[in-house]
Amino acid sequence: MKKSGTLIASAAVALCSVALHTEAAVAQPNLLANPSFEVPGVGSAFDQWVSFGNTFRELVAPITGVANAKAFGTFGSPNNFSGAFQNVPVTAGLQYELSIFAMTLTTDKLAGGNLGRMAVDWVDSGGAVMFQDGFTVVDLNTTPDIYFLHQQLVTAPAGAVSANFVFGVFQPNFEGGSVLFEDAALRQIPTPGSMALLLAAGAAPLARRRRR
Repeated sequence: MKKSGTLIASAAVALCSVALHTEAAVAQPNLLANPSFEVPGVGSAFDQWVSFGNTFRELVAPITGVANAKAFGTFGSPNNFSGAFQNVPVTAGLQYELSIFAMTLTTDKLAGGNLGRMAVDWVDSGGAVMFQDGFTVVDLNTTPDIYFLHQQLVTAPAGAVSANFVFGVFQPNFEGGSVLFEDAALRQIPTPGSMALLLAAGAAPLARRRRR
């Protein structure tokens, strides 16, 4: 019975570590300003963001507040990208979670090879983009009229001092369709030392229950 109790406690601690990792990311402050695009910008679609191409502040089906972001292709040339980005400081070697809600509507469904994208550009001390970690969040097969939350873990590479959180629509040809984006976030994941403290706090009640 003692061995069984040990296995149960170990399994519970393992489950606790997974739950705490997810909760820890959510508990960290969002590094992005104006993440739900509530505040319009001057010279940009949204305050604190740099928008480009066909990207606009929209008032259709928001999750938070009254606004969201809408992007669609420029139809000007192949392989164009419309979207917005925001630059924030990062620390090389640390892990970050980027997330965003995205939706395409039946009335303006993404078509052909168009893609809704979320990405992070890693920027060095000279202001040059080192490389990009990018992810598709909406495509031709995405169910319309439903917001999907997309989350990805990335690690800031050596030499990175800041990151551009980027979202938008890639249009390889001239197909139509748009994507609505909401509640963007970039959060630092706690370091191993701070995670150990969280795990210890979570495991303590289990140890007390076993001694009773």
